[in-house]
Amino acid sequence: MLDYFGTSSCDVCFRSFSGVAAPEVSSTVLVLSCGHTFCEICSDTISSALCPVCQTTFDPDSTQELVAHHPDGCLKPAPGQWMLTTMQQAARLEDALETISQHGCAEAQVYSIIHECFSFLREQPGLLFRDLQTSARLMVHLVKHQKAAQERIITERNLKNKIRQLSGEKAELRKRLAEVEVEKEAEIAIALASDADLKEYSLNLRQQYNLLHQ
Repeated sequence: MLDYFGTSSCDVCFRSFSGVAAPEVSSTVLVLSCGHTFCEICSDTISSALCPVCQTTFDPDSTQELVAHHPDGCLKPAPGQWMLTTMQQAARLEDALETISQHGCAEAQVYSIIHECFSFLREQPGLLFRDLQTSARLMVHLVKHQKAAQERIITERNLKNKIRQLSGEKAELRKRLAEVEVEKEAEIAIALASDADLKEYSLNLRQQYNLLHQ
């Protein structure tokens, strides 16, 4: 915003409007009704009747244009110091996010790029680089969903292994149960045979007793 102490700057790129410079280092300053100010280059990026800083609606006919002389202003002939560098950095981050979404990469690298994106965006005023902000947020959601999917796969694999383990234990228990049944049948057969032998022995004893007492 403009002030009375000579420290005004563009509310987008923060280039100072103060200082004394040669006439050729001057540019137009756009002042909106909300009070926010923009240098000549940044004002060209305003595509709607909304202030890009506070989102206040303004009347294009009520804007004011001032001429500012400043040593490091945003000049159309040489915008390189801030605008070009920032745009290149944003483009590089966009390319990195696109590469990750198409080809993937190590998890640590993904988190590093996401952190770099949000660190970069926090330094930018207003709603600049909304596409990058949207891409970064989508990447965060994508990473969360992929991580959740990986956790589900691991859980499913562990459950299948547990089922196989339990199935093996169940088969072993069935085998042991069958062996116990065989052993039980054998013991019953032995018991029945022993009972028959005892009955026969008891009958013989009775017969001998009767013969002795006739």
